[in-house]
Amino acid sequence: MVSSSPSDADPFITPPITAGLRILATTDMHMQLTAHDHIQAVTRPTGGLARVVTLMERARTEAGDALVLTFDNGDLLQGSAMAEVMASPAHIAQHPIAECLTLAGYDAIGLGNHDLDHGLSVAHRLLRGISCPVLSANFESSALPFVRPYTLLHREVRGSDGVLYPLCIGVTSALPEQTKLWNYRQLGQSSRFVSPVPRLAELIPRMKAEGADLIVVLAHAGATAANAPDRKENFALAAARLPEVSAIVCGHTHLKLPGPDHRGIPGVDADVGLLHNVPAVMPGFAANALGLIDIKLERAPAGWQIRDSRSSLRTAGAAVPEHPAILRTVSDANKLTQSHMAEPVGHTNMYLHSFFAHARADHATQMLALGMQHAIRTAARGTGLGHLPILAASSTVAKGGMPGPQNYLDVPPGAILRRDMSRIFPYSDRVWAICATGAQILEWLERSAVAFTHLTPDRPDQALIRPDVPGFQFDVICGLNVTFDPTQPARYSPTGQLIAPRARRVASAHWNGTPLDPKQQFLVAANSFRLSGGSAFPGLSPDKVAVRTEVSVITAAINALAHDPIPAKNPDAWRFKPGLGVTARLETAPQAERHLEHIAELAPIPIGLTDRGFLNLRLTL
Repeated sequence: MVSSSPSDADPFITPPITAGLRILATTDMHMQLTAHDHIQAVTRPTGGLARVVTLMERARTEAGDALVLTFDNGDLLQGSAMAEVMASPAHIAQHPIAECLTLAGYDAIGLGNHDLDHGLSVAHRLLRGISCPVLSANFESSALPFVRPYTLLHREVRGSDGVLYPLCIGVTSALPEQTKLWNYRQLGQSSRFVSPVPRLAELIPRMKAEGADLIVVLAHAGATAANAPDRKENFALAAARLPEVSAIVCGHTHLKLPGPDHRGIPGVDADVGLLHNVPAVMPGFAANALGLIDIKLERAPAGWQIRDSRSSLRTAGAAVPEHPAILRTVSDANKLTQSHMAEPVGHTNMYLHSFFAHARADHATQMLALGMQHAIRTAARGTGLGHLPILAASSTVAKGGMPGPQNYLDVPPGAILRRDMSRIFPYSDRVWAICATGAQILEWLERSAVAFTHLTPDRPDQALIRPDVPGFQFDVICGLNVTFDPTQPARYSPTGQLIAPRARRVASAHWNGTPLDPKQQFLVAANSFRLSGGSAFPGLSPDKVAVRTEVSVITAAINALAHDPIPAKNPDAWRFKPGLGVTARLETAPQAERHLEHIAELAPIPIGLTDRGFLNLRLTL
């Protein structure tokens, strides 16, 4: 093949007209509007909308003639101390979210499952004042009449010939259908959910028929393999396969794309940022990154076509200054939240921590359980259920994990502050209870035991905890004495499917010193998320709930602190079966090294720090 020089080119061939589109995206912000963490009382080295807005302004300036659109992909209203304080009746009128989103310049936002956590009336109050469309294709409620299934953004884009051309972008959004279970308490029967992918398949042709040149999907969902157990919840790959999808923003799983988090998943180009060849981005969580999708468009007789794309992430790190306008807008809310978190709510004569919450029973989980038992004992009086023994299933999120080695309860003797309680359990879930037999409770415990890695003697220093099981899925049944054997295979999968019917990790379970009777009835207190079916624990669903209260888990724990002192002895709700003949590696906070006597029976030996700053402990089981 002989190449031609520019002088050989046909002078009558007109070069195609091209244009640029830049999409800016955030997701799973969880009301982290600034870099300050009110629960930890520290300034985070990354994250916060105030930093992201600085990145947005830079990205818009750099874009030149390209059209810039800005979207948020949900889970905006819940997840921080400020979110809880400012959603309260006393402060909701001062909530800063609407003004912050206006300052950031969003063109549309999609709803995530956690945006409904405070209930429909709060969501209405906060979202009605937002200056851009609020979208959800597969959720609707008469309480939120302004939520639309899609919107058409009519804009102009400057072509390579210098001429402005009209461009219509159809934008839609979808969230997991399982939200109807997770938020059953807040939503009841007043809302309608449908399966997300069929609904998107129905709406996309409608948007095209109404003139949309391009289709952007805000999928509040992760990208998991087609055969993954959680594929229905994380439907982003299925959405990307729908015809006419031009770009997709993912979320929900708090991971990142492009990047290594999604390598090895069929249909995902994790390094470039493509889902089935559709440009995609997933910018983490807590506003720790800004997602960008840069698209090169070419004008053709059939309309604008995508000729090239590039997805990227920009980290909102410490070197990025917080935007002064956001800081001013959030200033009053920041002061209110700081004051609220600093309130003393109890007292302790001993050191309280959760450094070993994945290695044996801990005081953080016990405090939640005592509060729930007290609340249900009060609520069950006169109901015909008060004669039943009351147990409590509790779990704390203060177990390290994705938030890092600072995510532990760490309270010296003295005052217990409200921020300490929020660190243990930062959600607004209510205290409910279910009637359960001993046999049902054993299945509950087996589902919790999924958290442990299957330990084998031939692999010393295996990680004790599976990285794909969040800390809040490890429920402790307080009121029992349980031993676990993680050398046995798991009976359930991390998503709740029964995978090994003959497997048992509960080596023993005793109540009042005797083996748990499979037929005995108990009243088991737990949070409303779990009893609504959250995380798919066997036998738990809204129709099984026997007692409902409007007392939050944290309020119940604070009330219990006012009535009874924290027991001085170590909790004994669970431990590992002794003599298993294996070693395991527990990641915890470096401060844990000062408290190793609390797990002396596991012969803990520090073996260095991880790249993320966790202390590695070798345990002998």
